[in-house]
Amino acid sequence: MNFWDKIKNMSKAAKASIAYTFASFFTQGLNIITTPIFTRLLSIEDYGIITTYNSWNSIIGVLAMLALTSGVFNIGMLEFKNDRNNFIFSLLVLSNIATIVLACIYVIFQSFFNDLFQIPQSLILLMFLGFLLNPAKNF
Repeated sequence: MNFWDKIKNMSKAAKASIAYTFASFFTQGLNIITTPIFTRLLSIEDYGIITTYNSWNSIIGVLAMLALTSGVFNIGMLEFKNDRNNFIFSLLVLSNIATIVLACIYVIFQSFFNDLFQIPQSLILLMFLGFLLNPAKNF
């Protein structure tokens, strides 16, 4: 039995796991290739802003999107087989409400957060826009 026959006989879950693994390696490979390119093209200040933005994006993203695109979504897809559209809609609304609440907190305490984040206000607003749109893409 050759390699392709073994893959054809695998379950859908096993095939999906293999595809996910290859996609993860591919994206990590792109990160390894593009990082030196970014460090050459950008100034030290610009690269620092991007690194700071990515760090804050990762930290605040957990709060803003409630990390609903990970385990909660997968479990819900199994639990709500007959009502998946309503489940996805509920997660999307919940995630967007959390993002809007955090955005309102940012607007109220804007001067404090601008000093804390150390990135331009336009990037912070862009970050919140991404938090609103990203769950819809992921779900």
